[in-house]
Amino acid sequence: PCRGARTRRRRIRGDASLSASNEPLWIIDGVPVYTGNKSNAVAGTSFTVSPLSFINPDDIESMTVLKDAVTTALYGADGGNGVILVTTKQGKTEKASLKASVRYGVSQIDPSTCLKMLNAAQWMAYAKECWVNSVKSNGYRTLETFPYQDNEYNSYSTTDTDWYGVYTGLGQIAQINLAASGGNKNMNNYISGSYYKENSTTIGDSQERLSLRTKSRYKFSKNLSLDLNVSGSYNTNRLFSAGSYTYKTLPIFSPYEEDGYTPRLYNYYSL
Repeated sequence: PCRGARTRRRRIRGDASLSASNEPLWIIDGVPVYTGNKSNAVAGTSFTVSPLSFINPDDIESMTVLKDAVTTALYGADGGNGVILVTTKQGKTEKASLKASVRYGVSQIDPSTCLKMLNAAQWMAYAKECWVNSVKSNGYRTLETFPYQDNEYNSYSTTDTDWYGVYTGLGQIAQINLAASGGNKNMNNYISGSYYKENSTTIGDSQERLSLRTKSRYKFSKNLSLDLNVSGSYNTNRLFSAGSYTYKTLPIFSPYEEDGYTPRLYNYYSL
């Protein structure tokens, strides 16, 4: 419940299928956009990436959600889960303008929204109590046979790991935008460039995007005009979703080897 995520479940008309995709169809300036297959899942994974992650939000003029069956019929079966229409900005018939912006922000998980977990001392006391009170075929167990005894590989009595702290940290977002627009009665132009960098509060989950977009309209006569839309985006997503192991892994386990840096692949215990 306390994890942040860059992608969110998107449902317009509910779950239309038990096995097929429930992802809406994204249309950006009249062009269908997919980030993977038609469910927008990244090839080889179950992760989905919103097509919006490839667009500079400052370039968006409007968004329209089509959820009625009649309005989505135009797009055939692909629009069965609803359609999201995105229109980007274009130049206006007015004096040329240049806009620039720089944004930076930080984010941190509110500890009060996280599950309350036992620390190592509390867990060890509870585990030992459960162990001696449990019954096996030949009677009660003793602490001499307690499986989590200090050994040459593990020092359970001195280890106290906050696994939330291992998997989460301070999130940072930085964005630089530059856009120019202008035109007259016969033509208008809009061009923009953007750089975006995000490190999520989940360590290892990040995104970096470099995008460029130009949108031009040329009017040759009353009945003849030409629209030219060109966009490019270089988008790198490192997707890591911290699962239930953030609170199921025992606090007496260490995430690192003795050097305090090398990740530990397993923890030893004996029964």
